Amino acid sequence: MNQKAFITALEDVPWAVSEHNPGLEYKLLIDASRADTDGFSFGILKLEPGAALSPHHHDPQESYFILEGEGLLHLNDAEQEVGPGSVVYIPRSHLHGIANTGSRPLVFIWTFPTDAWSEVEYHRYR
Repeated sequence: MNQKAFITALEDVPWAVSEHNPGLEYKLLIDASRADTDGFSFGILKLEPGAALSPHHHDPQESYFILEGEGLLHLNDAEQEVGPGSVVYIPRSHLHGIANTGSRPLVFIWTFPTDAWSEVEYHRYR
């Protein structure tokens, strides 16, 4: 076991912007691109008011934990309102997306069972 434990601070990781989703920023907090990790990646995502993460699907399962703001989660053929404290589990290959429906940023944590977020192949819904 060559991995090393680490601690980082949210403010020490820069925000990255999405090429496909205007108003979306994210930080890779635990990810093989930043440290030696194995089978777990974790980040935080921020959607500005009116912004959305477009409907998509991917092979690995995913989870969200909503920290701030209000949104509308699209999961398969249903929509549900989410807010602080909402926990979302997205099974493999399930179509999903989320939109900020509030007046403040929608902020949530996401996790994947992958070494790095870059391993996740996104398939956009048309």
